[in-house]
Amino acid sequence: KTAISRIDKLHFNPRPLDSVYSERLWNNYINQLDPEHAIFLQKDIISFSPFKYILGHELNEGSSSFFNLVYRCYCERIGDAKQTFDAVISAPIDFSKKGSFILNRKNLPFPANDIKRKATWEQVVKLAVLKHYMEGDSILSEQDQNADQLNADLKRSSIDFVKKWYTDYFRNAIQGNALNDKFALYLNTAMAEIDPHTAYVAPLDKSFEALITKRFFGIGVELGQ
Repeated sequence: KTAISRIDKLHFNPRPLDSVYSERLWNNYINQLDPEHAIFLQKDIISFSPFKYILGHELNEGSSSFFNLVYRCYCERIGDAKQTFDAVISAPIDFSKKGSFILNRKNLPFPANDIKRKATWEQVVKLAVLKHYMEGDSILSEQDQNADQLNADLKRSSIDFVKKWYTDYFRNAIQGNALNDKFALYLNTAMAEIDPHTAYVAPLDKSFEALITKRFFGIGVELGQ
């Protein structure tokens, strides 16, 4: 509440925290937590919907009811998603069949059930492995060695890379300082919808590296801020 009130008082032209603002914040925060739409289910999104047009009012009142609801659900679904991921990454991945991938999944509907969510993870995992494989293959193709053996080794190393990356992601998503990190993300999203040049910095003692480096859920991308 303090952060929001300071913007309202100090900003030369603060954006009204109306239903339009609330809807944008609602959509953006959920998509930041689950950009691949591979964690939440449709029924979860429905349970979040009562807050869709009133988040501005909630922020003005200093309430965190929406965040609390979403975070509790997120922690539960992360466990479910990890089990699904473990099953998918352990199964054979076939690159011989033709197929297509949707790179930007944030406009797709959330999966209706566990079966649909597994199908989503199969796409996400296969794309991540293929991306890492192709990056390595572009280097190895210049070498005069046995291509079949190289491809087999590269495929295995690509799967291992993706498995480690997502294993780290699932562990960090809800352990350690995850609660504070997710709340800071929520407030930063709220601030950005008012003014993209305004940011919330949580009152925590973090290392310099933790402050400037964030790891985002997707295909193993690390960005510096």
